[in-house]
Amino acid sequence: MAASERLVGDLMHWPGHLGTYAGNGKVWNASHSRGEVALVNVWGRPTYHRV
Repeated sequence: MAASERLVGDLMHWPGHLGTYAGNGKVWNASHSRGEVALVNVWGRPTYHRV
């Protein structure tokens, strides 16, 4: 689906990584380097999925 159609709770996929769209251009992201889940700005060009 297009980024313009994304809704809060949609899954976001990058090669080798998943996140959950939080709204307002933010994503819940589990960081391996920091060892925590953080709310960060959407980056790159993820694919969005709604289940």
